[in-house]
Amino acid sequence: TNPNVSQGIRDYSLRVGLTAIENSLVDAGFSFHNYLIGPAPNEGLTRFSTVNINDGRQGLGIMGGMSFIYEGINGRDNFAHNLDRRTISQTLALESLVDRLAADKRTVIRLVERSRQRLNRGRLGSVAIRMDHLRDNNPLMLPLLSSKTGEDTLAVVENFYPVVRPTLSVEAPKGYLAPKNDTILVELLRRHKILLLDEKPRNSRVYGYTITENRVVEAESSENAFPQVQRFRLPQPPPITNYFFVPLTQLKSLFLVLILEPQSQIGLAQYEQFQYLFRVGERFPILRVE
Repeated sequence: TNPNVSQGIRDYSLRVGLTAIENSLVDAGFSFHNYLIGPAPNEGLTRFSTVNINDGRQGLGIMGGMSFIYEGINGRDNFAHNLDRRTISQTLALESLVDRLAADKRTVIRLVERSRQRLNRGRLGSVAIRMDHLRDNNPLMLPLLSSKTGEDTLAVVENFYPVVRPTLSVEAPKGYLAPKNDTILVELLRRHKILLLDEKPRNSRVYGYTITENRVVEAESSENAFPQVQRFRLPQPPPITNYFFVPLTQLKSLFLVLILEPQSQIGLAQYEQFQYLFRVGERFPILRVE
């Protein structure tokens, strides 16, 4: 669902991987649908899963991986009924996906290699840092089992928002400058095995942001920090002795843009421990090298 993930990987996952699972389950007498989140039909927005990167799909997807996530009811809270049949269907779904990936191993390896080459080169172009779920004017036809009658029923979900579109994007820089004296930030980068250098590229311009306002908006039905910024160019690059240069020529280049851009809806602004970076009227301490 995150539009920054390689288009080839997203297309294969949805059109080949999920189709293989669906065909296998339907042939065995099971129903199937891609993961949905939302209230009862037409009582609110229904969409596919989150665009966030802190899960097993997009956390690996933004690093060029062919990744999937399986979820099931935990068997507690009065949901243990029909457990045998649900276990069989989950097993069949996993086996069908693995079989499809094995059969397409050359295609999958090629997709992953191409995506990772792009990431390691740091040639990302425009990166979506804020996104929204939109309608496509096609209602979702959702086959369900009525809890009242025990009969099959077809729910028509008008409030279906299947399309993800960027609402704010930035051009990826050559890299970022992270203050060496910010031990919290540096520890985060080190824990993610981010390459940190003591010198920056020559003939580069350095830009920064001033935080002008801290807004809170709604994103994916939750409160989301949306700092307002004023971009500026530094007349002289700061002494590199005070900064680590964080180049985008590494596998986690997309990850870096998504967490280090101050306006990102899945970046540092969303976490309490990094609020010290977003003081109104002050400069955002992380700088862009372009």
